[in-house]
Amino acid sequence: MPSTPRRRPGLAPLAAVAVAALVALPAAPAAAQPGGLTVDASTPWSLSGWPVPVQVLVHSPRAVTLSVDVTCGTVSAQASFPVPAGTRLRRTVLVPATDLNSFGCAPRVKWRSDDGDEGVASGTIAQNSLDVAVVTPHGELWVDEDWRLADVTAQSLPDRWQGYPLDATFVIGSQADAALSDAQRSALATWSRAGGRLLLLDLGEGLARWEALGAVPTVAVSGYQEPLQEWLKKPQDAEASPWMHRVPGTETVPVGGFILVALLFAILVGPVNLWWCIKKKNQRGLFLLTTPLLSLAASGVLIGYNVVSEGLGVKRAAIQLSWLDGAHHSALTFTGVTYFAGTGVGDFDIGPDVLVRLLHAAEMAPESYSPVEDLPTPRQTRWTDVAQRLTGEWIPTRKNRQLTFVSPEADRRRLTLQQRGGAYELVNGLDVAATGVWWVAPGGAVWFCQDVEPGRSCVMTESPGGLPGGVPFGRLGPGAERVWKRADAPNHFVAELARPLAPVPGPDASDEAPLQAWVAGPLSAATPVPAEVTP
Repeated sequence: MPSTPRRRPGLAPLAAVAVAALVALPAAPAAAQPGGLTVDASTPWSLSGWPVPVQVLVHSPRAVTLSVDVTCGTVSAQASFPVPAGTRLRRTVLVPATDLNSFGCAPRVKWRSDDGDEGVASGTIAQNSLDVAVVTPHGELWVDEDWRLADVTAQSLPDRWQGYPLDATFVIGSQADAALSDAQRSALATWSRAGGRLLLLDLGEGLARWEALGAVPTVAVSGYQEPLQEWLKKPQDAEASPWMHRVPGTETVPVGGFILVALLFAILVGPVNLWWCIKKKNQRGLFLLTTPLLSLAASGVLIGYNVVSEGLGVKRAAIQLSWLDGAHHSALTFTGVTYFAGTGVGDFDIGPDVLVRLLHAAEMAPESYSPVEDLPTPRQTRWTDVAQRLTGEWIPTRKNRQLTFVSPEADRRRLTLQQRGGAYELVNGLDVAATGVWWVAPGGAVWFCQDVEPGRSCVMTESPGGLPGGVPFGRLGPGAERVWKRADAPNHFVAELARPLAPVPGPDASDEAPLQAWVAGPLSAATPVPAEVTP
C-alpha cells in the first residue's frame, strides 16, 4: 500500500485545515435533475494571487450543451461546453485569481443545460497552500519531516496549464504518469516551459513522451526516493520580487496646476465676487447666482486640466521575454505591462491559452502594504474555444495597473548556428532585428555578435563576459527568471531584440516608452562545413 509523504506538525498546516473546514465544507453531490443530469465541482488548490482551477464533473444520459457560472467571492468565470450522451465529462474552468487576503475558495457553480435543466453545485477545496506536490499514485515514499509536501491525485490535476502555480513544484513518477490524460500531460509540459519546476522520476521509456511535448524537466532520472530527497536538500533560487513600474508621465499627480486653479477660484469667488456684486452692482442678491456659476466653472476647469494633463486614451509601458524552442516549433512569451487608462477600459479579449495575473501592492512592498490598497474588486472571465473575454476591474480608471501575461504559441522562427573554422556564424531566422546575441558553447565559453537584421548573418566572436544582465524580472512575474537562467547552460542563447517577438496582449494602447524585448532558448551548432578541396 503506497504511503503518503509525512508532514511536520505545525501551526500552518493546522490553520490551513481549519480554514478549509470553515470555507469549504464538503457538499453533497448535486441532485439529479428530471432528465438525469448531474453536476459536481471541486478544486485541487486555491492559492491567493493565482487562478483557481475548478473541476466541473458532468454526467448526462443525453447529449446537451452545459453553461456554467463559477463564483469565488468577487471573481467569477463563465463557460459552456458540449456533453456527449452517456459520458462522464470533467472540464477545468479557471476563475481569476482571488485577492491576497483570501484563505481559499470553495467554488459555487450555477449551471444550466440548453434543454432547460438547471441547478447549483457547491465545490470543495483540497489545498490553500502548495509548495511541493507529489502526484499520486506513487510508490513507497519516506521523507524527512522537515519537508513540507502535499499529495495531489493525478485525476484532480487541471487540463489547462494556467491552473498550475508557477512558484510550485510537481513530482511525477511512472504510476502517476500512467494515470494522466493527454490533456493534463500537455498542460504540465507547457507549464514547465514557463518556469514551473517539474520533477520526472523513474519514467524509463515514458520520458520520450514528455520530450516530444517539449517539456523542460528540472530532474529526469531513474529512481524515485533518492532523487527526490537530493532535490529537496538543494536550496532553491530566490526569484526577483515584483516592483512598481508606472507609465512614464503618470508618476506624479499635477498638483501645481490644481493648486493654481484652486487659488484663482478662491480669489474670484471671494474678493472679486464681493467687489463686483456690492461695489460695482450694489446688489447683494447676485451672490446667489455668481457663486454657483463660479463654482461650476472652476469644476469644469479642473476636469479639463486633468484631461489635458493625463489624456483620455489608454497608455502603457511594456517589456517582454520569450523562450523560443526551434526543435519543437514553439515559443512561450512573458509580457509585463503597466496600463494607465484615462477613461477606463471595457471588455477586452486575450487568447484562451494565455495566463493573466495582477501584480498586487502586497507583492511589491509587503512592509508598507495596507489591505485597503487591494480591496477585492469584481473581475470576470468568459471562456470560449478562441478567447478569454475579461470584464470588470482589470484595468481601473486613472490608476497605474500592472498585469503580466504568459502566452504559449506555435512558432517556426529560429536562429541557426554554423561552425566555420575556429568561429561561429549565426543566421537570424526571426523577423525581428537582434541588437545583440550571446551563445554559450559546449565548453562554457560565451560567443557574441551584434546588430543582425532579419535574414542576415554575423560572425560571432568569443566574449570575455557572460550573459547580459539588467532584465527587470520583477515586472514579468514568477517563472521568468528561471526561464532566463536556463540560457546560462551550454548550447543555449539569449538575444536582445529591436522590437517584441510577439504582439503585446491586452487592450490597444499607446506605448509611452520603447518596448524592451529579449528572447532565449536552446541552440546547437550544426555540423562544421567541410573545407573546400581543390583538385
